[in-house]
Amino acid sequence: MKISTFLLFLASPLLLLSQNFNKTTEFTLGGSLTDNSRVISGPDGNYLYFIARSNSNISGVKSENSRGGNDTWIVKTDLNYNIVWDKTIGGSNDEGGQNAIFIDNYLYVVCNSNSPISGDKTVDTYGGTDAWLLKLDTAGTIIWQQTYGGTANESDAVISSINGNVVLSFTTFSSSSGSITDVNHGFSDIWTGVINTNNGNIISEKLIGSTQIERVSNINVLNNNIYLELFGYLGGDGDIPPLSPSFNEDIVIIKLDENLTIQNTKVFGGDADDAPFQMLYKAQTNEYFLIATSGSGISGNKTSICHSPGMPDYWVLKLDHNLDILWDNSFGGSNFESLDIGNAVIDNNGRLVLIGSSSSPISGNRTATKYGIQ
Repeated sequence: MKISTFLLFLASPLLLLSQNFNKTTEFTLGGSLTDNSRVISGPDGNYLYFIARSNSNISGVKSENSRGGNDTWIVKTDLNYNIVWDKTIGGSNDEGGQNAIFIDNYLYVVCNSNSPISGDKTVDTYGGTDAWLLKLDTAGTIIWQQTYGGTANESDAVISSINGNVVLSFTTFSSSSGSITDVNHGFSDIWTGVINTNNGNIISEKLIGSTQIERVSNINVLNNNIYLELFGYLGGDGDIPPLSPSFNEDIVIIKLDENLTIQNTKVFGGDADDAPFQMLYKAQTNEYFLIATSGSGISGNKTSICHSPGMPDYWVLKLDHNLDILWDNSFGGSNFESLDIGNAVIDNNGRLVLIGSSSSPISGNRTATKYGIQ
């Protein structure tokens, strides 16, 4: 598991914190092959759950063999990182792109899977790669599992919750097949469904897109609304408003209510590629923050410079409840910066804390020392 560079920013005004941070603990989770992880806190705050993609057999701290290809590997530890249990879940082919949340006392894990019924997988694919959703208890026991998708390929599965139900979204090339009832707009669209946590049944669903290429980056539920974060060569038709004329990747934020009715849609971007990673809500001020990367200069609705034109900076936008931009700012150096989903929070003091990786030396508005390649 790779430990990323840590960057911290104040939310308003946006200033670089000058605090010093010292390492207190370091540990490694993994087997003899490739393991990649993200971490979430348990419902009682006393345990951590590392959700990984792994193709390792029994080795290192991994206690179970691979089911075949890449599997989902879940490791539960206490707050001192002592392993309570680890569990390998998968079928005979590949499971990848893991995302997870807790609802009440149950862990919901979603991944992209092209495995047939095999290994731990008791539900078949509809065709190609589907989204595979599992409900587990805190002992790692599978309560139920379900696949969602159509006869073509699904990818980029992301997950959140609203009113005690799962909200699932993924990129799809399928049309009117499997669990997808709507007609595809053209190329890839975004499928979003509200899922009953008791049995995995679909409560409501919606297919959103244009005649061009859309991909989902993340899904966040904020202030009882669903925010879909899309990127790609979006079409400017169907559900997507007109974009910048440069035909580069822009960002589209689509706001939905709990019934999946579209409430608002906004486009963000400039003359190069822009990609979203997370939406955050600051309840004290009723303000929203869009965390993104951008290689665009001042253009479109981007008003901050790119510190290394064409290579992505961190791009932070402060938005009002209508998703109108209050301000935007870019952070980076002479090389590229990158982010992972879920690596930003608003702390108890109202500060925006952003964690990412950087390959830049001291340059631009980066003042921290670079220790290695990234």
